Amino acid sequence: MSERLMLFLVSILITLTCLSVIAWTVISRQALYMDGLLTVFTCLVLALIFGLNALSMMPKKPPASKAGESKPKRGGSEQADQAKG
Repeated sequence: MSERLMLFLVSILITLTCLSVIAWTVISRQALYMDGLLTVFTCLVLALIFGLNALSMMPKKPPASKAGESKPKRGGSEQADQAKG
């Protein structure tokens, strides 16, 4: 579990770093030149890759069960329960 957590944190760190480099490049007006454009596009691709990786690693919430529904029993199916009784 700790490996997944570290990979998630590194993905978030890289994504935020790329976004901050893009912001700095635009603020300092280096994005108007070829070097700046290459930096912006490279950081956009990296942010997209690592951002999607971080999103895919986020835990999914289980669907909320309704009050009228009963939870299934653990340890077998209904047919096995009927066969015993």
